[in-house]
Amino acid sequence: MTEPPYQWLPLPEAAEKLGIAENALRSRIKRRTVRSRKDNQGRLQVYVSGTEDRTRTLVRPKSGPGSNHTVPHREPRAPLPAPSDSVPLTVHREIIAALQAAHERELVRLAQAHRSTVDALMQRVGRMLVAQRPAPRAPWWSRLFGNSKIRGS
Repeated sequence: MTEPPYQWLPLPEAAEKLGIAENALRSRIKRRTVRSRKDNQGRLQVYVSGTEDRTRTLVRPKSGPGSNHTVPHREPRAPLPAPSDSVPLTVHREIIAALQAAHERELVRLAQAHRSTVDALMQRVGRMLVAQRPAPRAPWWSRLFGNSKIRGS
């Protein structure tokens, strides 16, 4: 007897069929990457493909009439290969030293370019401040009593 292409399964059975933990499946339901519903008793049911036994292909909620998108699960990346013994360690150290020197040169170049840009901006702002400086104001007493100077006897 063949399984139907899609079926609603209770959460524990769906998690087992997909090969993931129940909490992981709950998280996917919460993110809406898996279709789910509650049955008459209030238990979660998950919409699972009959052919997806541990393939981790999940069905997203329908986004339009008649659309049914599947999202394949990416397998974890293979571990990085071990360093090869065919290249001597001194070659690696020379490459690292050359890269560090190039990095230092680039940092110096960027710092000089930044410094020259900041200097140009500061000169421009300084000229603008000098041009906008208001005329000096007379002291308050001179403005109140006029330009008369107090003469000593």
